[in-house]
Amino acid sequence: EEEEEEEEEEEEEEEEEERRRNNISRNNARRTSLVVSDAEGRFRVVVKKTPQHPTLGIAIEGGCNTKQKEIRVINIGSDGAALEAGGLRVGHLILAVDGHNLQGFSHEEAARLISSCWSSRTRSELVLIVVERKPTPADIRRNSISLLSQM
Repeated sequence: EEEEEEEEEEEEEEEEEERRRNNISRNNARRTSLVVSDAEGRFRVVVKKTPQHPTLGIAIEGGCNTKQKEIRVINIGSDGAALEAGGLRVGHLILAVDGHNLQGFSHEEAARLISSCWSSRTRSELVLIVVERKPTPADIRRNSISLLSQM
């Protein structure tokens, strides 16, 4: 019995060491997403469909027909697959969905495409290419004023 316990402990230690080597936390090891970034700061976020999280759970703004030209994540719902997956953040600009470039899409077209790709019965995941939102001149001014007022 002691030998079995020692073997189990050794296996657990080996698993923990493997997680450390791969730089994956226990929490992320259970995540349903794969997030990979490239040299240009784009992230590939893979959100898997699961019975526990049948909805994607994101809200977007923007589109070529709005003041905010790029499609941007403005909310991530607490019960959707996007939150469970991790990697996707409010403020991320969505550049592509399942290989479809969103540049030039209206808000409605982008929302329809995202919904259609998520609802596809032939795929078990949704692949988003996202990038951090670039600061606008207003953001820069706001941050500068904030820094100056703290001096």
